[in-house]
Amino acid sequence: ITFEEEAKLVSEKLAALSNVAEKGEHAAAEQRETSEDADDLQTRAWHLDVRASLVEAVATVWEEKQQQQQELQQREQERQRQQQRETEERVRIEKEEEARRAEEEELKQRRKEQEEKARLEEQERRARAEEEQRRVEQQQQKQQQKQ
Repeated sequence: ITFEEEAKLVSEKLAALSNVAEKGEHAAAEQRETSEDADDLQTRAWHLDVRASLVEAVATVWEEKQQQQQELQQREQERQRQQQRETEERVRIEKEEEARRAEEEELKQRRKEQEEKARLEEQERRARAEEEQRRVEQQQQKQQQKQ
């Protein structure tokens, strides 16, 4: 082999080695980019996990608030129904009391009327009895005067 041929072979080998080194650098750069991309993807995945946890927590709190609100509304409706029942009961009792008072007043009025009627009848009976007594006395006086 001549010096020139050997130099050419060495030059070709150096070029090939240089080419391999360059490919190795590209591969290393791609590996670094791939590693950085993987890190980025892992970071994004972590952020998405955190967001999902936050969304789940917010949803849970919202559901609890909705349930509390519903329970509050149910208690308020029950309180209003109870208040309505108590009001109706109070009105019923007041009406019964009013009817009882009216009935007592009517009975009291009837008693007064009956007492007044009895008093007038007694007064009339006494007046008739007195009149009868006077008539009898007058007849007796007339008979005594005849004698």
